[in-house]
This record gives sequence, structure tokens and C-alpha cells, in this order.
Amino acid sequence: MANMQSVEEFMRRYIDEHIAEEKRQQASHVPFRQRFYSEDCDYGSRIGMLEMFQSEKVQSVSSSDTKAEVIVTREVALEPGNFYDLRYLLQASGDSWLMCEVDVRCCSCNGKPGNESCPCCHGTGWRNPNISKVGTAASDQKLDAQKVTR
Repeated sequence: MANMQSVEEFMRRYIDEHIAEEKRQQASHVPFRQRFYSEDCDYGSRIGMLEMFQSEKVQSVSSSDTKAEVIVTREVALEPGNFYDLRYLLQASGDSWLMCEVDVRCCSCNGKPGNESCPCCHGTGWRNPNISKVGTAASDQKLDAQKVTR
């Protein structure tokens, strides 16, 4: 893995391309919005999304040869000065990385791991906002979280 892309390089590329993709999506949505919404209607306009993605900053990186954890902070859309943390879990893929999970720091317990009674994160300090996990039992969600925090 001598030519393996660093986690930091991967995240820089991801953040830059995420911003570019948001700009493309917003631009391609303009004709649709002009046909169906008045200029003063904000519904579905993605206001604040670009600024939110642009505010994302890497706080910490920990990695092995095959897995990595990246903690970032980003500003809450339309709430300047308010930030939240995300945890990207990466796995090696060829000479680069792929995201396998994105978690949000638990706001119920302020992300303090070990609080088994937290109804949101079950003691992991992180919540997985993945819609496919919504119906998953709490014990299964905790096991999933423990797999990546060990």
C-alpha cells in the first residue's frame, strides 16, 4: 500500500467535491424552481446547505491500514455560530478510501460515551442518522456502533 492515499487527502477531496456537487445540484434545480415556486418561496431551495458544507473542518483523524475514523465539525445550516460533529468511518478500497458510515454526535448525552441509559446512542456517544437503521432494534444499533469504535 505504498501509494495509498492518505485519509487527510481523501477527506480534502471529499469536502471539495461535496461542495462542487452541491453547487451543481442547486444550479440544475433553478429552472424547476422557476416553473413551480415564486421567488419568495424558500421551500426545497436548500438555503444554507452550501455554506454548511463549506464550513466543514477536520478535527481529528485516526487510522490503521484498513480502517479510519475522521471527526469533523460543521456549522448548522441557517444557524451561524452553531456547530455539530460528524464521525466518518472509512474503509480502505484499493489505493483510496470509501465511507462506510457517517454518525452524528449524540445531542441527548452530549456525546459522552458510556452512558448506557441514553435512549439515542445507547452509550456510544454517536447516532447513526441512516434512515435504513431507524427500525433497527436498539441493541443491534449499539452492536453496530461498537464494531467501529473498538
